[in-house]
Amino acid sequence: MDVETCGAGQSLRLVEMAAVRIEDLRITGVFETLVDPLVRIDNAFIHGVTDSMAYGAPKFAEALPALAAFVKDAVFVAHNARFDIGVLAAEQTRVYGTPPARPQPFVCSVRMARLAMPELGSHRLSNLVRALEIGNAAPHQGLADAYATAQVFIDLAARLRRRGGVDEKLMRKRIIGERPIFIDSIPEAPDGVALKPRNGSMGSEYAVG
Repeated sequence: MDVETCGAGQSLRLVEMAAVRIEDLRITGVFETLVDPLVRIDNAFIHGVTDSMAYGAPKFAEALPALAAFVKDAVFVAHNARFDIGVLAAEQTRVYGTPPARPQPFVCSVRMARLAMPELGSHRLSNLVRALEIGNAAPHQGLADAYATAQVFIDLAARLRRRGGVDEKLMRKRIIGERPIFIDSIPEAPDGVALKPRNGSMGSEYAVG
């Protein structure tokens, strides 16, 4: 999962949400949509989402049901996962007046990288992509970063599986956490709401392979 935002602090708002489904260490599905933050986007120079691109995109409450349906009860994976989870929680609290309450497992690929590749001086996504020769042609774009994170996760998971002499229970404790991600009952989106992928050329959710 990857989210892109505008604003800061209490005024932080989502402008893009993207997720990649992994099953048996294989990418099998993709979700993406821009989100209308209902405020001026002040940092388009970072992620490339402009006011005109966000215009006509679903509002957060209109896009969240589709994201939750895509994620379901899967383990939530993100690079610096607490940030992505925190943004989703803050937006839900703002929109629905209540924070998420149901714990869901999550994996932070930063934690994984620190265990699997301690020799790296920095475990930023850009450094890992370079070290693993994965490639990310569009950093700070939701779907591109979600894909890069998925590929990093798959590579790191394989490395950790191959490592001998590691206490698996301790390793899991250091990598896997639990935090509430979605509120218990997400209201359905109004009829006629369409998600808006960044490039506009494919559906918001589609299978791979």
